[in-house]
Amino acid sequence: MDRNREFFACLALRHTPGVGAKTWKAVLEAYPTAYDAVQDAENWPARGLSNKRQAAACAREDWRGAAECEYRDARHRKMAFLSWNDPDYPARLKAIVDPPAYFYYAGDPKLLSAPGVAIVGARDCTRFGLEAADRIARELSRCGVTVISGMAAGIDRQAHQGGLQGLGSTVGVLGTGLDVPYPTTNVDLKRAVARHGCVITEFAPNTPPEGKNFPLRNRIISGLSLGVLVAEASARSGSLITARLAAEQGREVFALPGPVGHATFTGCHRLIRQGASLVEKAEEILEALRYEFALELQDDGKKGDVESAIDDAVDEGWW
Repeated sequence: MDRNREFFACLALRHTPGVGAKTWKAVLEAYPTAYDAVQDAENWPARGLSNKRQAAACAREDWRGAAECEYRDARHRKMAFLSWNDPDYPARLKAIVDPPAYFYYAGDPKLLSAPGVAIVGARDCTRFGLEAADRIARELSRCGVTVISGMAAGIDRQAHQGGLQGLGSTVGVLGTGLDVPYPTTNVDLKRAVARHGCVITEFAPNTPPEGKNFPLRNRIISGLSLGVLVAEASARSGSLITARLAAEQGREVFALPGPVGHATFTGCHRLIRQGASLVEKAEEILEALRYEFALELQDDGKKGDVESAIDDAVDEGWW
């Protein structure tokens, strides 16, 4: 497989007017390569993969200008990428209804396929929430579970920092281009995660932090995860979008209870009333996901290390 040709073909799909993630997933699953899919665009409608308008736009190469621009920019900046048919593209993410056709990354892409749990929450948060996120992230990572979050300030930052302390490490999912320093207060964290974990984004180089990007980012956070913990969230928190997406994707949803009447925990309490699992420590998440972890570890290269870490945790009495 020619990786650069596949990448460019995935760019063509993304930049075809009217073609979204659900359509390019159907198309990519129907052909041996992304290049073959683009070359056969005129036959998509006959195969039930798209409507005639989408197929015609791709066949006319309406995508070419934007795709070539992003391709040149990414190559100029020497950005690493994974496209649909790359062996390192995580199967868990590929299985959601609207996966990215490709994404950029910095760090260790193997972490994207490791057993992972997302920890998300409020930017403006309490000390209680920060301490809980840090403790749970450290304990999960100590057992070889990768901590996934959105690289925002507050709970996200604390989750990443906790994840960096253990075997599982951490994955940060951006709502901007890989080269955009946002938020500026997390530049140090982003550098550390890129060095010792993995940072990913589906957005083109130099993409600014626009509001519409973050719900798209959230589907990747939940898509990479076996479960999502909302550690602190108000009634209108973006973290609740991640929780909803996780439920739609068949992931377990967990919520940390907080002080009664505290505004930044009303979202967590609502999730619990709606059926999310109330958790206060990592062992409750590990127990709830025990079966999923077992399946993930059957073919995972870290199986021995992870099982050893869990055994140590058991011996020390906290799980």
